[in-house]
Amino acid sequence: MKLQQAKQNKMNTYSKQILIVLILFLGVGGCKDKSCNETGDCPPEYYRFRLNESKKYLFAKKGSWWTYKNTKSGELDTQTVTYFYFDSAFTSGTRNYSKHITIEYDILKRDITSSFNKWTYRESTRAPNADATSASYYSIVINREVSNEGIIYPFFYPFNTNNGTGDGSTSTIFNRLDTSVIIQGKSYYNVVQFEIDIDNIWYSRLNPDAPFNPTSIYYWAIDVGLIKRTNKSENYSWELIDYKIYK
Repeated sequence: MKLQQAKQNKMNTYSKQILIVLILFLGVGGCKDKSCNETGDCPPEYYRFRLNESKKYLFAKKGSWWTYKNTKSGELDTQTVTYFYFDSAFTSGTRNYSKHITIEYDILKRDITSSFNKWTYRESTRAPNADATSASYYSIVINREVSNEGIIYPFFYPFNTNNGTGDGSTSTIFNRLDTSVIIQGKSYYNVVQFEIDIDNIWYSRLNPDAPFNPTSIYYWAIDVGLIKRTNKSENYSWELIDYKIYK
């Protein structure tokens, strides 16, 4: 009986040793993905992205308007904010390596109706992706689109850290930040320029006689918004002559 009990105790001890080895080997309770770090630990990662300085360029509530003058034809275009939404949200990763990542970010959406083109520009910030490996390098990017006309990125922030990309055929680069710029006799400050190589929404695709996809330069002024849009390919612009902003 004692011999049998000793054998049983020895088996139990051996089983416990095997279990411990399996736990250590499999990493039970830890991160199984080596992308966390070499020790297998997955410390929580929290990133917070706010509009901050870029908000001063983009924040214009419903009812805000800008009137632009065409430097070639003298025609006017009043663009009015007809829809505005601002809030913050959270997102987390869904993959093994990103489940410990949480991102808090701002959402800004607005519709801007053009009296000249009779269409509405829909603008919205891009949502971050916690599953992306570059979660810590997320930047504020504004999508601007018109139904059936494509998507461009006319604004991104921080200004000098990355380039935006549109619908796959267009790209946006940061040109420069000017302390002050004079347009139509008025001075504007902290003006940032973005150049778009193929601007899908300058002309309507419904007009077969219109030139298509010119290179454009967008000028954004702090506390005002878009103050000038230049058709670089044809050498004329829409320039701001009056505006009203509701914060």
